[in-house]
Amino acid sequence: QLYVGRRNSIINDPLSICIKRVNAPYSTVSMLNELILGYSMYDWLRSARHASDEWIDALIRDLYRLRERIFHRARLTVSAVGRRVNELCDALLPRIPEGGERPAPCSIPSIPRRNEAIVVPGTVSYTAYGSSIAECGESYRGSMNVMTTVASYELLWNEIRVKGGAYDAGLSLKYGSGSLYCYSYRDPSPLSSLELYRRLGDELRRIASELCDLTPYVISTYGNQNGITTPKMRGMQMSVFVMGGIDAERRRTEEREMLETDREELLRLSDMLTSMRDSAVFCIAAPKDVTDTLKVDDLLVI
Repeated sequence: QLYVGRRNSIINDPLSICIKRVNAPYSTVSMLNELILGYSMYDWLRSARHASDEWIDALIRDLYRLRERIFHRARLTVSAVGRRVNELCDALLPRIPEGGERPAPCSIPSIPRRNEAIVVPGTVSYTAYGSSIAECGESYRGSMNVMTTVASYELLWNEIRVKGGAYDAGLSLKYGSGSLYCYSYRDPSPLSSLELYRRLGDELRRIASELCDLTPYVISTYGNQNGITTPKMRGMQMSVFVMGGIDAERRRTEEREMLETDREELLRLSDMLTSMRDSAVFCIAAPKDVTDTLKVDDLLVI
């Protein structure tokens, strides 16, 4: 069942698979996301379908050992929203083994940085092209969110969605991991989109020099970052902040950077997007006749 479900996810939503592949080499969080929810898990499940009884018995033993290492109080973090926090903790803790000390950090398999193509049925394609802000020599700033808004709607949406006929396109930045990537959804011209991604820094520089007023983009970005949330959503968000060591002062600084974004800042960030070409990789999910036309020396078709 897991194998069939993962296979169907590749067929029905190949873009999310591509995004996970291009993000994976650049951060531990992204790597784990790909290993558990991406193509790597599908590939592992495909192999496991034909495993021997001995292999399955060994897997079960490993899972029992893993359970003992993970599920104990030394590894427990409780995040709760509501008025009954102490009551809930008192009820929960006795059910969890005390365990011992935290085990040493585990080693995580890595995915090499390479361009990849996934052959999928259909007549349209999906592309992802990404790196990370750290690879581009930058650390996170709130103004980068305004940059993604401007690049998405002033360039990628117009060129790939309106003129090119794709269903969607944009530039996205993942808070925490620092993953920075372009994408297109149901794209009839994926090769043109990949060429545009490589020119993104030059194009943003041109757009920034022509824009007279960034206020609409700042307001739009701020609204997306501060939308209406439920208590559950706020609790999950705060858990990410706390576990990532992101305190209230840092969040206020990043919000101020977002609100103060100006033309000079966009011009500076365009240099970051230009340097992205040196480290970025792409993953394209497309019909075989499209993947056959990709003239890339290090391309891996999976």
